Amino acid sequence: AEKGEELDFAEGLSKESLELIEKEMNDPSAKPDYWTNSQYKQSLGYSQKMFGDTYGYILFKQGRVKEAIAQQEKVVEDGDNTEYNERYLEFLMADDQFKKVKSLGATYVKENHATAKAKEYLKTAYKETTPDGNVETYLAELEEVGRNKALAEIKETMIDEEAPKFT
Repeated sequence: AEKGEELDFAEGLSKESLELIEKEMNDPSAKPDYWTNSQYKQSLGYSQKMFGDTYGYILFKQGRVKEAIAQQEKVVEDGDNTEYNERYLEFLMADDQFKKVKSLGATYVKENHATAKAKEYLKTAYKETTPDGNVETYLAELEEVGRNKALAEIKETMIDEEAPKFT
């Protein structure tokens, strides 16, 4: 798929992988004994997103942008995977959905779930939707929110105890 070769064949395989995962989610009889039901569901959910991302990418490479966007919407869900987010923004950019890219991109940056490429998409979308605005200032403000959020999360998990004596 990355080489743009045999995309129809790749699409068939990818679509079948999603169907198999869905079938397993509906009837988890193949769950290994060493996993709990929730662990197995979580694993299947992870695989479903990963395979869904691949399927969306293949659709995009085939020029089926709207279908790729619809597929990727299922994958990004909570927006906590930076790679899935980046690909989603890429698809939206290809469809000239600049307002949506600006909105989602801003959220991803503030939540620390944006890659460098996702930030580039955000900058482009910002320039398209806010031609008189200062994109560098805008991005810096979003990144500051993200830094403050990360710092607050780190502070919550820090241990405030004296270290044991050692030599």
